[in-house]
Amino acid sequence: MSEVDSLKIKSRRIIFAGGGTAGHVEPALAVARGWQEKFPNDCCEFIGTESGLENRLVPQSGFTLKKIDKVVAPRKINLSLLTLPWRLLRAVNQTRQIVEGADLLMVSEAMSLPLLILQPNLNTFPL
Repeated sequence: MSEVDSLKIKSRRIIFAGGGTAGHVEPALAVARGWQEKFPNDCCEFIGTESGLENRLVPQSGFTLKKIDKVVAPRKINLSLLTLPWRLLRAVNQTRQIVEGADLLMVSEAMSLPLLILQPNLNTFPL
């Protein structure tokens, strides 16, 4: 049995996080579709917010969307800046509950699980 065949036997939970715009959601959906084709026993899920495009696009594509609070950092010093640490902590705790233990990077590291990060907005600058 090849390594690829042995991977197909195990059922894994693959979590995609991020969204807000089609430029983030569509590439993640494409990767999830490709993953499901190659590993049909795995379960692909998404983490997103109520207000992002993922709220519509992910369920339409047949994947589960687990929602967390959207946390926006204020661009100016104002009263909402005072609540930022608590709002951020709440979103991190919501994420922990979804991935059962920690935020994506921390749980990946702590459990020696692979973590794939896709950043479609990455800009490169010539040196």
